[in-house]
Amino acid sequence: MKVSRSAYYAWLQRGQTEAEKDDAALTSLIRTEFDKSRATYGTRRLK
Repeated sequence: MKVSRSAYYAWLQRGQTEAEKDDAALTSLIRTEFDKSRATYGTRRLK
């Protein structure tokens, strides 16, 4: 992938960005609603 070793380790050490935090929060909400629907809701209904 042509990524330097130092860049890879720097990436491992950095914290989550705001976008990554937002994505994690939304994923949690979507998972909760999906589980509450007994896994019957699809993409369109969850939107």
